[in-house]
Amino acid sequence: MAATAAAPADTFPKLLARNAELFRGRSAIRHKDLGIWQAWTWDQVFDEVRTFSMGLAELGLGRDEIASDLQAGLAAVVTGRSPSYWEVVAMSFTNRARSHTQLAAFEEAGIERYRYEAVMDEVTSVQCRFLNGRIFSVDRAMRRFRDVEEERDPERISELQPLIQKGEDNAGNEFLFFERGGQRQLVAIVERSAAGERDAAGRFSRELSTDALEAAGVTVPPAHFRCRSTIVALS
Repeated sequence: MAATAAAPADTFPKLLARNAELFRGRSAIRHKDLGIWQAWTWDQVFDEVRTFSMGLAELGLGRDEIASDLQAGLAAVVTGRSPSYWEVVAMSFTNRARSHTQLAAFEEAGIERYRYEAVMDEVTSVQCRFLNGRIFSVDRAMRRFRDVEEERDPERISELQPLIQKGEDNAGNEFLFFERGGQRQLVAIVERSAAGERDAAGRFSRELSTDALEAAGVTVPPAHFRCRSTIVALS
């Protein structure tokens, strides 16, 4: 059964169906092609995914084949993109949707705080090592999602929920930052990255406070492309 405005969106297909109903005509996917913003609305994405998936499933195709054909179908509109591009887009889109669904469930249950939880293994990013274990407000995170839903300007949306990037100065020192208004905003200086280590956070200095991180909108996954982190409710 598809989710409606009153029904819980507890799976990704239900979330997509619900958003297609609630946000019909509003942009779900945006990208720049030759400097011009291209957009697909929530109902367009839902109709396209449903049509492709149902048709290909009837042909007996498996999940990987369906994903490949979905890429081909979307590539007809968004040209010149490699399979890895679509993989990154899908992962980021799904991760953001999952965070929204989790937060909505927390809010409905009256949970006030959540913890950012990273997979702490050898390939964990510096960004997620920095955020791992930090505790944030459910209310502030949900208010930021609502701001994103109401915003029409793609540039402004990317500033409301920016990705954390890793940079390096002329001396080879690493730092974390996000971009806003064309300017880099410092998140932390990386004193020791712990890259390649398991269960190690590394060491940071000049860190943004919890309040500053929440104000920046960098408190839920994905913190970066290919992010594997999640959030956990706190009682």
